[in-house]
Amino acid sequence: MTSTDLSPLPGVSAAVHAAFPALVAIPQLVEEISAMLDYSALWSLEDASSIGDLRLVQRVAAHDQRRATVVDPPPSDLARRATFTAATAEAAEEGHLVVFQWLVTHYASSGWDVTDAMVRASRHGHLDVLQWAQSHEELARFRWTTKMMVVAAIEGHFEIVRWLHEHSSAPGSPHWLDENVAVGNRRRAFASAVRWGHLEVVKVLAKYCSVNASVDTTRELAAARRWAEADMRVTNTSRLLRVRRERVLYSQRILDGPAEENAVWYGRLEVLQFLFSNGMVSKNGRSRTELAETATARGHANEAQWLVDFTTADP
Repeated sequence: MTSTDLSPLPGVSAAVHAAFPALVAIPQLVEEISAMLDYSALWSLEDASSIGDLRLVQRVAAHDQRRATVVDPPPSDLARRATFTAATAEAAEEGHLVVFQWLVTHYASSGWDVTDAMVRASRHGHLDVLQWAQSHEELARFRWTTKMMVVAAIEGHFEIVRWLHEHSSAPGSPHWLDENVAVGNRRRAFASAVRWGHLEVVKVLAKYCSVNASVDTTRELAAARRWAEADMRVTNTSRLLRVRRERVLYSQRILDGPAEENAVWYGRLEVLQFLFSNGMVSKNGRSRTELAETATARGHANEAQWLVDFTTADP
């Protein structure tokens, strides 16, 4: 960790000189006046980083560094690491690249991890943060994780997903696939994109993902489907809670099932049309008539009608 400057606030010397010229010759007095006016000592590094004011961040870091030398016992490494992690995560989430760069560079000697910050940047669409970290891996220590791709897909940040595919070594990216046979968890990002209706992300991920259920067997999915589509208009409280629980479980299972079921369940018509038009449907999945019934039960009238019309149009 490099040293930081905690010199008197800018303007204090000028103000003292204007009011009491003779006092400027006493630097200790200027420092005391500056300390009285310096409210940065009351800020946390996390809060300062979240608003993106680099000068404030630098003074807060300087105060923290000074306190570490006078407090007994001094802050533990775990506490200082937690402060750094929270600060970089806030800067990355808000897209304050200059603050993020300064924090990483200032604390580089500590070797602390910024993976959480990378995930935050992915979720909030700040590609420049990812690009800088990737090009400065000697300073920014982090792990490429599938979560970065998944959260970007969920939020519809197409440019983030595409960049991660092209430049990262996260599980599921081309660099990772070159060294591993399995597709890994890229399917989870694909399923999340289908669920939230992010068509552009779906198009990019489609060629890398199997269209068949990857976790649950057909029998398990069928059983979960029956439970999930049970009649909700029941008077028995315990049975109602059980039915609702099964619906939640099915919602979780469907992410690992055929993509078209995912699209139907969440009412994503454009995604559904893309999947059928490009043959991205499971060969062992349900028929379009059955999918239309599910869409109707879920209240997705447009999806149900499209499936019926699509079925009717078949030769």
